[in-house]
Amino acid sequence: MKNYAAIILLTLVLQSCSSEYEDSMAQTQECLENKYDNGKGVSKYGSIDEALTSYDFESARNLLSCYEDECFANDRRQSNMCTEHRWLIARNPHYKQMYKIVKSEISYFLINNDEKRAKNTALESDLMFLYDEMKENYTSD
Repeated sequence: MKNYAAIILLTLVLQSCSSEYEDSMAQTQECLENKYDNGKGVSKYGSIDEALTSYDFESARNLLSCYEDECFANDRRQSNMCTEHRWLIARNPHYKQMYKIVKSEISYFLINNDEKRAKNTALESDLMFLYDEMKENYTSD
């Protein structure tokens, strides 16, 4: 009976402990809510996806500042993995959202025949490989 009670207690303690990743995402969500605040805050959008749907890249980048630029593996911070294996092994919410924004911007500029701005966007974000891939897709049609 003592072992059973100890197991239940240990299980409850482990469930109540949130991971560093969950903590980071909770802080991100709070920041996004503070910036939006039902349209009365700094941003008129509640999420990056909403801003991108409206082609408001400036607002999307403003919301990007809420995301922590840290890599997480096994729900713990893994700073050394960020520089070595950023997108292969670890989760990096900031990088994931930045990638989404830059991809949308490049696509928008390429569709509107503004290759110079598309290329500059990729260069500024250090995602030139994304521009190269997308440029190839838009010129092959």
